[in-house]
Amino acid sequence: MASKTGKIRALLNLLDDPDTKIYDSIKKELESYGIEIVSILENEWEINPIQFVQKRIENIIHNIQLNELKKQLTNWVTTGNQNLLNGYILFSKYYYPEINELEIRSKVEQLKDDIWKELNDSLTPLQKVKILNHFFYDIHKFNSNSINLHLTQNLFINNLLDNKRGNTWSLGILYNIIAENLNIPIKGISLPMQYILAYLNYNQEVPIVEKKTVLFYINPLHKGSVFTKKEIIEFLIKAKLQEKNEYFEPSSNISTIKTLFEYLKNSLNEINNESEEEENDTSIYNNISKNIELEKKIEEIDALINILDQYN
Repeated sequence: MASKTGKIRALLNLLDDPDTKIYDSIKKELESYGIEIVSILENEWEINPIQFVQKRIENIIHNIQLNELKKQLTNWVTTGNQNLLNGYILFSKYYYPEINELEIRSKVEQLKDDIWKELNDSLTPLQKVKILNHFFYDIHKFNSNSINLHLTQNLFINNLLDNKRGNTWSLGILYNIIAENLNIPIKGISLPMQYILAYLNYNQEVPIVEKKTVLFYINPLHKGSVFTKKEIIEFLIKAKLQEKNEYFEPSSNISTIKTLFEYLKNSLNEINNESEEEENDTSIYNNISKNIELEKKIEEIDALINILDQYN
């Protein structure tokens, strides 16, 4: 262990080498140690006064955390039990690698427990949704971010649980998670630029769900209001979009998390193209890594989407 620590220290001492080839070699070796040395790198960042060395350390930390996320995401999609909360936490780790998972799970469990106390088997589906809505929107005060609905911050579960403000995806996915934990047959559906929920007439795994199994739909952005297939058709006509089965049938959890990454990618593209959007998202944009180009982030997200595509 002592020799390993000494080797890491020796590599850190070489991070100020101006030769980029030497730096690339050092960077590769440090990254090979994986997540276990992140705390060492963070400590080095704090004590090292050289700005370009700090930036190099930030880059190495980001790459290590990204590689760890890829491993965890691959494990999530290959286990055969793609728990939606686990997937949502992994998505949020792209922006917040050191996210407090225990705190998130505790808050979700508390919300679930509050609702569970009011449920019983004699309730109809509509009555169950009414109770869900009451606790989700009225008691716990979750709502849409009316000031800036498309702000990137709205996407992540830690921000949603802290601020109680989200968008169609974050609100819908958290609602879906709570229902999943309560064994209520509610599943998500990804419409173009909108995420809705479907209440099924029995518990059944997708993708073998048939359209006739959907009792009604739920709009998480409008305080859980209930609607029918007719409203989806009207939405598609208004948006000049062709009807597809996927707009009426529940998505898999893998597909749901993929949609989150795709929306994040599109948001970053907009930030890149519109200076006003970039100004609005400056703080959270810097949270990932100040020295990595936006285009690089988009490439990283593509790599994460590719992992999901392989098993979806």
